[in-house]
Amino acid sequence: MTREVENLRNMMRCPRFVGCDIPRCPLDYWMQERTELPEDKQCPLTRLLVQGKHKKRLEGRLSPQMRGLFRFIPDRNKVATKKAKSI
Repeated sequence: MTREVENLRNMMRCPRFVGCDIPRCPLDYWMQERTELPEDKQCPLTRLLVQGKHKKRLEGRLSPQMRGLFRFIPDRNKVATKKAKSI
């Protein structure tokens, strides 16, 4: 399986995948390489990674089903988000 297909399958685990237009998905293996503008909304999964910062930008609610997706977030996205938080 190619990395692109594996990445797409990982992002398709999210129940919001079909109608989502948020530019940086925490389930995306290449999230750190995506461009995000200050006014862009953030995925509710980001709430599990960053506490308190940019809460107004979060789009939608974090459902119990989405909380279960935390284990599918690539480790590099967890680390990079925590580094950005400490800066």
